[in-house]
Amino acid sequence: MKNKLYIFIIYLFVGWPSAKSQTIDTLLLELPVQSRFFTTDPLSNIYYINEKQELIKYITESGRVFTYSNKQLGAPSWIDAANHMKVLALYPDFQTVVLLDSRMGQVALFRLLATTDGNSYLPVAACAQPEDDFFWIFDQLSQRLVKLDERGNKVAQSESFLQMFDFTVNHPQLYYYNHTLFLEDPTIGLMVFDRFGSFLTVLDIQTAAYLQITREHFIYPADSNLVQLQRQLYGKNMYPLPVWPVTQARVVSDRLFLGTPDRIRVYRLPIAE
Repeated sequence: MKNKLYIFIIYLFVGWPSAKSQTIDTLLLELPVQSRFFTTDPLSNIYYINEKQELIKYITESGRVFTYSNKQLGAPSWIDAANHMKVLALYPDFQTVVLLDSRMGQVALFRLLATTDGNSYLPVAACAQPEDDFFWIFDQLSQRLVKLDERGNKVAQSESFLQMFDFTVNHPQLYYYNHTLFLEDPTIGLMVFDRFGSFLTVLDIQTAAYLQITREHFIYPADSNLVQLQRQLYGKNMYPLPVWPVTQARVVSDRLFLGTPDRIRVYRLPIAE
């Protein structure tokens, strides 16, 4: 008992072992694909956009592949697989959002330039709100967040950013996690909204990479490291990455997913996220 207390006191004054002492070197999977965007679902399956502008779902345990392709919609820019039963994809060239099932079959298609309830949007970012099957877009025309239901009808919206702020959002990404909506712009930071689109705050997080938001961390690659920024205390853990450059990084359980210019790699983390 005395020894355990002594060790605890040492940790209290010296600090817990540094994350930099951990080595990420156990490669589990490597996909030789050139993809400008990928994501994962809670089951650790991989979704990416290939060179043919197809949406690919790769089952990590079996290697099985499912594909969705619709050349009439232009190039997809975003996939949200927070709900693996209803995957959301954004096609900004034709102002379209597509919902897909677990086998990448089309469930619904929303042309947002002319919706069924008579509205018109220019969506440049989108994300799912999994708990009620609705989704959010950022409308470039009105500079506001808009929440749409499973038929594409508006059910909520934020105030116009033109009235709220002295800046214009030009390069947004939308994320939704645990009843909170996040809008990231590399020149502004991370804007935080509640589940109804009411503005809460702006966090000073500016990164050129895509974020991953979990219950405890903001996760992103930077300067050859995997950065885990604590959401509450804003402490920072940094793990040296086994490869660089890295365009995207995601953590699911004890697995690290890395996107590089010519590969998607999956590693085992020495400590689970």
